[in-house]
Amino acid sequence: MAIQVHASDNMAQLTRKLIHNGEGKSLSTPTNVGDHTVTLGFGYTFIRRRADSKWMVIDNLKSDMARVGIALTNTQLDQLSEIAQALSNGSTQLADAEIAKFAASWTAPPLSEAQAEKLYEIELQAKQDAIKNRFSRILGKRDGEALFATLTHTREMAGLLSLAYNAESLIGPGLTRALWQGDRAEAWFQIRYDSNASTQPMDLRRGLAATLGSGVIRYQDRMLSGQRGSAPCSALVQHKVAGA
Repeated sequence: MAIQVHASDNMAQLTRKLIHNGEGKSLSTPTNVGDHTVTLGFGYTFIRRRADSKWMVIDNLKSDMARVGIALTNTQLDQLSEIAQALSNGSTQLADAEIAKFAASWTAPPLSEAQAEKLYEIELQAKQDAIKNRFSRILGKRDGEALFATLTHTREMAGLLSLAYNAESLIGPGLTRALWQGDRAEAWFQIRYDSNASTQPMDLRRGLAATLGSGVIRYQDRMLSGQRGSAPCSALVQHKVAGA
Protein backbone atom coordinates (compact mmCIF):
# COMPACT_ATOMS: atom_id res chain seq x y z
CA MET A 1 0.00 0.00 0.00
CA ALA A 2 1.34 3.44 -0.94
CA ILE A 3 2.51 5.80 1.75
CA GLN A 4 -0.08 7.75 3.74
CA VAL A 5 0.24 11.31 2.50
CA HIS A 6 -0.37 14.83 3.78
CA ALA A 7 -2.60 16.67 1.36
CA SER A 8 -1.62 20.26 0.63
CA ASP A 9 -3.66 23.05 -0.88
CA ASN A 10 -0.48 25.05 -1.41
CA MET A 11 1.90 22.42 -2.80
CA ALA A 12 3.02 24.79 -5.54
CA GLN A 13 4.01 27.43 -2.98
CA LEU A 14 5.81 24.86 -0.81
CA THR A 15 7.71 23.56 -3.83
CA ARG A 16 8.64 27.06 -4.97
CA LYS A 17 9.93 27.93 -1.50
CA LEU A 18 12.09 24.82 -1.34
CA ILE A 19 13.55 25.25 -4.80
CA HIS A 20 13.96 29.02 -4.86
CA ASN A 21 15.61 29.05 -1.44
CA GLY A 22 17.83 26.13 -2.31
CA GLU A 23 18.87 27.05 -5.83
CA GLY A 24 19.35 30.77 -5.42
CA LYS A 25 18.93 33.10 -8.37
CA SER A 26 21.14 34.10 -11.28
CA LEU A 27 19.47 36.57 -13.64
CA SER A 28 22.38 38.26 -15.38
CA THR A 29 24.59 35.49 -16.74
CA PRO A 30 24.77 31.69 -16.72
CA THR A 31 26.63 30.61 -13.60
CA ASN A 32 28.65 27.69 -12.29
CA VAL A 33 27.23 27.30 -8.79
CA GLY A 34 29.90 24.78 -7.84
CA ASP A 35 28.40 21.74 -9.56
CA HIS A 36 30.46 22.16 -12.77
CA THR A 37 27.48 22.88 -14.96
CA VAL A 38 25.70 25.95 -16.37
CA THR A 39 22.77 27.44 -14.46
CA LEU A 40 20.47 30.39 -15.17
CA GLY A 41 17.50 31.81 -13.28
CA PHE A 42 16.21 29.60 -10.46
CA GLY A 43 18.47 26.62 -11.08
CA TYR A 44 17.61 26.02 -14.73
CA THR A 45 20.55 23.94 -16.02
CA PHE A 46 21.78 23.81 -19.61
CA ILE A 47 23.67 20.52 -19.26
CA ARG A 48 22.40 17.38 -17.54
CA ARG A 49 23.78 13.97 -16.66
CA ARG A 50 22.09 11.13 -18.55
CA ALA A 51 21.11 7.77 -17.08
CA ASP A 52 24.40 6.32 -18.39
CA SER A 53 26.31 9.03 -16.44
CA LYS A 54 27.35 10.85 -19.62
CA TRP A 55 26.63 14.56 -19.83
CA MET A 56 24.69 16.26 -22.59
CA VAL A 57 23.19 19.60 -23.56
CA ILE A 58 19.46 19.23 -22.93
CA ASP A 59 17.43 18.63 -26.08
CA ASN A 60 14.96 21.45 -25.53
CA LEU A 61 17.48 24.10 -24.47
CA LYS A 62 17.22 26.21 -27.60
CA SER A 63 13.42 26.26 -27.55
CA ASP A 64 13.28 26.93 -23.79
CA MET A 65 15.63 29.90 -24.20
CA ALA A 66 13.55 31.19 -27.10
CA ARG A 67 10.51 31.22 -24.80
CA VAL A 68 12.26 33.83 -22.64
CA GLY A 69 13.60 35.82 -25.58
CA ILE A 70 17.12 34.39 -25.76
CA ALA A 71 18.45 33.16 -29.10
CA LEU A 72 21.35 30.78 -28.59
CA THR A 73 23.91 30.73 -31.39
CA ASN A 74 25.52 27.65 -32.90
CA THR A 75 28.81 28.80 -31.38
CA GLN A 76 27.25 28.85 -27.91
CA LEU A 77 25.74 25.41 -28.44
CA ASP A 78 29.16 24.12 -29.51
CA GLN A 79 30.70 25.62 -26.36
CA LEU A 80 28.11 23.85 -24.24
CA SER A 81 28.78 20.57 -26.03
CA GLU A 82 32.48 20.93 -25.21
CA ILE A 83 31.62 21.50 -21.55
CA ALA A 84 29.44 18.38 -21.56
CA GLN A 85 32.23 16.37 -23.18
CA ALA A 86 34.73 17.55 -20.58
CA LEU A 87 32.37 16.48 -17.79
CA SER A 88 31.79 13.10 -19.45
CA ASN A 89 35.57 12.65 -19.55
CA GLY A 90 35.81 13.47 -15.85
CA SER A 91 37.68 16.73 -16.40
CA THR A 92 35.85 19.14 -14.11
CA GLN A 93 38.76 21.58 -14.19
CA LEU A 94 38.48 21.90 -17.97
CA ALA A 95 34.68 22.12 -17.71
CA ASP A 96 34.93 24.94 -15.17
CA ALA A 97 37.35 26.85 -17.40
CA GLU A 98 35.03 26.47 -20.40
CA ILE A 99 32.02 27.55 -18.33
CA ALA A 100 33.90 30.71 -17.34
CA LYS A 101 34.57 31.45 -21.03
CA PHE A 102 30.93 30.77 -21.89
CA ALA A 103 29.70 33.12 -19.17
CA ALA A 104 32.19 35.83 -20.17
CA SER A 105 30.92 35.78 -23.75
CA TRP A 106 27.22 35.91 -22.75
CA THR A 107 25.55 38.96 -24.30
CA ALA A 108 21.86 38.42 -23.63
CA PRO A 109 20.22 40.98 -21.33
CA PRO A 110 19.49 39.92 -17.73
CA LEU A 111 16.38 37.87 -17.17
CA SER A 112 13.40 39.58 -15.64
CA GLU A 113 11.76 37.94 -12.64
CA ALA A 114 8.94 36.87 -14.96
CA GLN A 115 11.36 35.24 -17.39
CA ALA A 116 13.16 33.42 -14.57
CA GLU A 117 9.79 32.21 -13.32
CA LYS A 118 8.93 30.96 -16.82
CA LEU A 119 12.12 28.87 -16.94
CA TYR A 120 11.34 27.58 -13.46
CA GLU A 121 7.86 26.47 -14.55
CA ILE A 122 9.30 24.75 -17.64
CA GLU A 123 11.85 22.93 -15.51
CA LEU A 124 9.35 21.99 -12.82
CA GLN A 125 7.01 20.39 -15.34
CA ALA A 126 9.92 18.40 -16.74
CA LYS A 127 10.76 17.19 -13.22
CA GLN A 128 7.17 16.16 -12.55
CA ASP A 129 7.24 14.11 -15.74
CA ALA A 130 10.61 12.64 -14.75
CA ILE A 131 9.31 11.53 -11.33
CA LYS A 132 6.32 9.84 -12.91
CA ASN A 133 8.53 8.10 -15.47
CA ARG A 134 10.99 6.95 -12.82
CA PHE A 135 8.16 5.56 -10.69
CA SER A 136 6.86 3.64 -13.73
CA ARG A 137 10.27 2.24 -14.65
CA ILE A 138 10.88 1.04 -11.09
CA LEU A 139 7.40 -0.21 -10.15
CA GLY A 140 5.84 -0.88 -13.53
CA LYS A 141 3.44 1.43 -15.35
CA ARG A 142 0.29 0.66 -13.33
CA ASP A 143 1.82 0.90 -9.86
CA GLY A 144 4.08 3.79 -10.84
CA GLU A 145 1.18 5.87 -12.08
CA ALA A 146 -0.85 4.93 -9.01
CA LEU A 147 1.94 6.12 -6.71
CA PHE A 148 2.31 9.36 -8.62
CA ALA A 149 -1.44 9.99 -8.41
CA THR A 150 -1.39 9.31 -4.66
CA LEU A 151 1.39 11.88 -4.13
CA THR A 152 -0.11 14.61 -6.30
CA HIS A 153 -0.93 17.79 -4.32
CA THR A 154 0.83 16.62 -1.17
CA ARG A 155 3.66 17.86 1.04
CA GLU A 156 5.53 14.69 0.13
CA MET A 157 5.46 15.61 -3.57
CA ALA A 158 6.88 19.04 -2.75
CA GLY A 159 9.86 17.32 -1.14
CA LEU A 160 10.29 14.94 -4.08
CA LEU A 161 10.15 17.77 -6.61
CA SER A 162 12.84 19.68 -4.76
CA LEU A 163 15.05 16.59 -4.90
CA ALA A 164 14.38 15.95 -8.59
CA TYR A 165 15.02 19.60 -9.40
CA ASN A 166 18.51 19.14 -7.97
CA ALA A 167 19.07 15.72 -9.59
CA GLU A 168 16.49 13.30 -11.00
CA SER A 169 18.70 10.38 -9.93
CA LEU A 170 17.78 11.15 -6.31
CA ILE A 171 14.38 9.59 -7.00
CA GLY A 172 15.99 6.16 -6.83
CA PRO A 173 14.68 2.60 -6.55
CA GLY A 174 15.04 2.45 -2.76
CA LEU A 175 13.07 5.64 -2.19
CA THR A 176 10.42 4.74 -4.76
CA ARG A 177 9.81 1.29 -3.31
CA ALA A 178 9.68 2.67 0.23
CA LEU A 179 7.01 5.17 -0.83
CA TRP A 180 5.02 2.45 -2.58
CA GLN A 181 5.27 0.10 0.40
CA GLY A 182 4.16 2.80 2.82
CA ASP A 183 7.45 2.71 4.74
CA ARG A 184 7.92 6.32 5.76
CA ALA A 185 10.97 5.62 7.92
CA GLU A 186 12.75 3.88 5.05
CA ALA A 187 11.76 6.68 2.67
CA TRP A 188 13.29 9.19 5.06
CA PHE A 189 16.46 7.12 5.31
CA GLN A 190 16.73 6.91 1.53
CA ILE A 191 16.33 10.67 1.23
CA ARG A 192 18.85 11.49 3.90
CA TYR A 193 21.50 8.84 3.39
CA ASP A 194 21.03 6.48 0.49
CA SER A 195 19.16 8.01 -2.47
CA ASN A 196 21.90 7.34 -5.01
CA ALA A 197 23.94 4.72 -3.24
CA SER A 198 24.95 2.90 -6.41
CA THR A 199 27.11 5.84 -7.46
CA GLN A 200 27.52 7.83 -4.24
CA PRO A 201 27.56 5.47 -1.22
CA MET A 202 28.90 8.07 1.22
CA ASP A 203 25.98 9.99 2.73
CA LEU A 204 24.74 11.80 -0.35
CA ARG A 205 22.93 14.33 1.78
CA ARG A 206 26.23 15.90 2.84
CA GLY A 207 26.81 16.85 -0.78
CA LEU A 208 23.29 18.20 -1.11
CA ALA A 209 23.71 20.17 2.08
CA ALA A 210 26.63 22.02 0.51
CA THR A 211 24.43 22.93 -2.46
CA LEU A 212 21.05 23.47 -0.84
CA GLY A 213 21.80 24.53 2.73
CA SER A 214 20.93 22.68 5.92
CA GLY A 215 17.66 24.57 6.42
CA VAL A 216 16.34 23.28 3.11
CA ILE A 217 17.56 19.77 3.95
CA ARG A 218 15.61 19.81 7.22
CA TYR A 219 12.50 21.02 5.41
CA GLN A 220 12.79 18.23 2.83
CA ASP A 221 13.17 15.76 5.70
CA ARG A 222 9.91 17.00 7.21
CA MET A 223 8.11 16.74 3.86
CA LEU A 224 9.03 13.06 3.59
CA SER A 225 8.98 12.16 7.28
CA GLY A 226 5.50 13.59 7.71
CA GLN A 227 6.52 15.42 10.85
CA ARG A 228 6.85 19.09 11.70
CA GLY A 229 9.75 18.54 14.05
CA SER A 230 12.54 16.02 13.76
CA ALA A 231 12.54 13.12 11.33
CA PRO A 232 11.27 9.66 12.38
CA CYS A 233 13.47 7.71 14.76
CA SER A 234 12.33 4.13 14.30
CA ALA A 235 14.50 1.14 15.19
CA LEU A 236 15.11 0.63 11.47
CA VAL A 237 16.41 4.15 10.97
CA GLN A 238 18.55 4.02 14.12
CA HIS A 239 20.10 0.74 12.98
CA LYS A 240 20.76 1.88 9.42
CA VAL A 241 22.16 5.26 10.44
CA ALA A 242 24.52 3.54 12.87
CA GLY A 243 25.91 1.55 9.99
CA ALA A 244 25.92 4.36 7.42
